Amino acid sequence: MFPLLEEVREVVELPLVAAEGIGAGRAMAAALTAGADAVRVGTRFVAASESIAHPVYVEALIASRAEDTVVTTAFGDGWPDAPHRVLKSCLDAGHALGSAQSWGPNWPTADDEGPVEARALYAGPSVGAVHSRQAASEIVAELVGEAEALLMH
Repeated sequence: MFPLLEEVREVVELPLVAAEGIGAGRAMAAALTAGADAVRVGTRFVAASESIAHPVYVEALIASRAEDTVVTTAFGDGWPDAPHRVLKSCLDAGHALGSAQSWGPNWPTADDEGPVEARALYAGPSVGAVHSRQAASEIVAELVGEAEALLMH
């Protein structure tokens, strides 16, 4: 992503938003240095205390690292051939169940029951930066604080 940001910045004057793999201040600083005007953080906020994500989903995120994710089209019911990144564990759980219901694109929310581990557990490569359930304000403060410290040096 970073070389692409640099190339696009050279020819585009529109605001650029970096996405994919932004879960720590270091990645945020790198994206801004490469020419992004902003960043989009996804996976970290799924685990935010304000999120309606199911606790099993949040615990799976906390326990995972980047290598525990995979790009697939498996959860594409109604969304055919659209690649998406999920935790490998949800594919394994879905195969173990053998249930067609487990392959829908909806991620599990706190009100869901049943085998939520076999639902679409979306997670980006920044999942390794998810260490606990935190308030969104704490996540933002951590990201900005670390990025500012790195950019000031």
